[in-house]
Amino acid sequence: MTDPGLNVTNLKYFYDAVDAESISESARRNFVTQSAVSQGIQKLERALSTPLISHQRNCFKVTPEGEAVFALTLQLLKILKEIETVTKEAKDVVSGQINVVCTQSVAMNLFCPVLQKFKQEYPQVTVKMKIGKMESISTMLKRGVMDFGVVVESEICDQFERSLIRRGFFNVYSAQGMHYSLHDGIYVDHCSGLYVERLLDSYRKQFQKELHILQELDSWQVLAKCAENGIGCCFLPDFLLAENHTMKQHTELLSIPYRIVAIHPRGGHLSRAAATFIDFLGNK
Repeated sequence: MTDPGLNVTNLKYFYDAVDAESISESARRNFVTQSAVSQGIQKLERALSTPLISHQRNCFKVTPEGEAVFALTLQLLKILKEIETVTKEAKDVVSGQINVVCTQSVAMNLFCPVLQKFKQEYPQVTVKMKIGKMESISTMLKRGVMDFGVVVESEICDQFERSLIRRGFFNVYSAQGMHYSLHDGIYVDHCSGLYVERLLDSYRKQFQKELHILQELDSWQVLAKCAENGIGCCFLPDFLLAENHTMKQHTELLSIPYRIVAIHPRGGHLSRAAATFIDFLGNK
């Protein structure tokens, strides 16, 4: 007979604690007390007759057995979610929870503006969003923590299935009335970024010299504010600019095309709610 301590609730407490490396975060995710999570994990350990985490004070560490149980629990939770999804979809109602992760710039300029409209059209869908950089987004998707990500396409996306949401262009912009020259140098987010490298290559081919990068600012949002406030020439994707923006586009170089895509693990199943949300983003 299976020990009652080995149940989905305790497995979920354990999974969330390991994923977040925090008992308190697991309690927050499951709307219970920290004591309930701790007791649930202890019941799970007794049921399996093996320690899963270190119980030292102020030290969260997973045992080798705990790592194995964590991986199997992830598979179990995915199967349970798919069962729930299939059941709901059979009722011909778009419902359920979707977990999406995106970069800050995409969240502020693409995601948030349409979220309220989506909720109005699909009130039975709950959207949970996280913000991250590309490396952490990739990790969350591989671990199955999030259903899909929405990002500006890069080399990292080659590891995942992709759905096109929109196309656009990177350009060099500066504030109207400010007489900056592209040849004096530009501000970028990362010198090693895919689109920056394409810009540098384009400049090199056209002018037979190197384009000077004045500074890396590590954020498209910061770059956009700098350009608006007259700091200089900034290299930006056009989705950051409002339709009525007043910034000047420098046309000495060709625009660099980009794509915004939804990415999710290869071979994985997107719920009807997730697929509907991706289509909704693509049509706005």
